[in-house]
Amino acid sequence: MGIDLVPVAGHNISFEEKSFHQLVKEIKTNLDHIIFPNARFLRTYTLSLYRDNKHAVRSIRSIKTNKEWTIHGNDHELAEQYFENEHAIDFNGPFDFILTFDPCKITFYFGYRYYDWFFQLSQTFRDEWRKYMYQVVRQFGGDRVIYLADPHDPLSNYIDFTGNFKDMETALTRKLGKPIHRYECISGDMDESLFIDLLDDMDWDYNEPIDQYLPEPDDTSSTDFDLSVYSKKSNLKKLDYQSKCLLHKKEGKDIHFYHIANELGLLLIHKGIVNGQDEYEVRLDKYAPFIYDELEEELISKGYGTHMMDKYGVYINLKVKSENWNTFLEEYKSALIWSGVGIIYSSIGYVKGVEYKFNISDEKTALKILLDEIKNNSFRGQLKFIRYDKNGETGTVIFSNS
Repeated sequence: MGIDLVPVAGHNISFEEKSFHQLVKEIKTNLDHIIFPNARFLRTYTLSLYRDNKHAVRSIRSIKTNKEWTIHGNDHELAEQYFENEHAIDFNGPFDFILTFDPCKITFYFGYRYYDWFFQLSQTFRDEWRKYMYQVVRQFGGDRVIYLADPHDPLSNYIDFTGNFKDMETALTRKLGKPIHRYECISGDMDESLFIDLLDDMDWDYNEPIDQYLPEPDDTSSTDFDLSVYSKKSNLKKLDYQSKCLLHKKEGKDIHFYHIANELGLLLIHKGIVNGQDEYEVRLDKYAPFIYDELEEELISKGYGTHMMDKYGVYINLKVKSENWNTFLEEYKSALIWSGVGIIYSSIGYVKGVEYKFNISDEKTALKILLDEIKNNSFRGQLKFIRYDKNGETGTVIFSNS
């Protein structure tokens, strides 16, 4: 397992007696005022990382169009819950970068390994990232970055340091001795060294050449699907969709559903009534992932959502002979979503078994489908159908064939 670089810096934001929303506003205002002189490199290089990823069109569009810093995931409710538990706030910014602010520090995320940062990257390339950190650090009243590492003893022990940044620097210096401030002063393997980067020796007039990172990828998806093949439900069921969701809305006694999904430039719109009729259409569009996103938002605005679903699990004991358990679970997963009843949200392997966990809108129908799939697949293994509480933790067995 590799050791990740974890750069951290101090800041002048006081967390005391401030609400989550006050802190978000203050931090975002500061972040949005930052101008990155090397923005062209940051954009071009980051885009190049997605050039061969056919499923990365959302990230590509975000990098090309996003000019502001936002709450990570753009979900304020979830971010506020995270803040209450961890006392930290994550921000997404231009170039798809992430920063975390807590009372002690700012944490940068680059995706580089600790030893690669010091021994593998060229000075010019590394300085582009140091220039980025400098702009952020300076905006928040700091003048240095400490390079922590994870996992690494003792550097990783300070990632969750609860004092202020100056106290953390003092504690690290006492533990590891006099810090290194210059890359040319590095000797040895850095295993027992502390590097505090003063960010004061970059050549702002010299930049990493960007031609090697061109051309920029675009945000379109392949529409190379044969509709004579993918107009058939049996073939649509075989696709491993990049995005999918199942939304419900109750009208009278009926539960209406929308099951939408996309894979590259193919968009599936499947709708109907649980235990009633359904219909579906397939579209090809190079912007299918974004049409999917817009349609999901539109349906939510019309009252569709996940609020009608509860959490369930199907657990299979692998200590009992059950050769076709994987096929059985996959068939059940497919039958649930294509009936508009439920959708998988996780799968877990245990020492003695495996469990697929689902969000389900109709327990009775989900159980009937389970019994049908046991018969259809001639499944002879040992399983349990479990109803969980709203947190998905405490479960009650409502069916078992053991």
